[in-house]
Amino acid sequence: MKFYSTQGKSSLASLQEAVIQSMPPDGGLYMPERIPKLSAAFFKDLARTSCIDIALEVAIPFCGKIPRAVLHRIINDTLNFSI
Repeated sequence: MKFYSTQGKSSLASLQEAVIQSMPPDGGLYMPERIPKLSAAFFKDLARTSCIDIALEVAIPFCGKIPRAVLHRIINDTLNFSI
């Protein structure tokens, strides 16, 4: 998936480029080209789904090149950090 600038003056960016740059050169914010629709089954099972699994299902379409297991570990580490 590609990401565009809300200012509309920068080229489309890959996930890697958007993460590394954090902001487009034109001062806008990166937004995904599209926001995929989640399935009805996702919402049906939401109350019985862990926060980590919810985050994983939401993130997968935006992080297509990151293997599912790696993305799961990143989300798990992010949501279970200790201060």
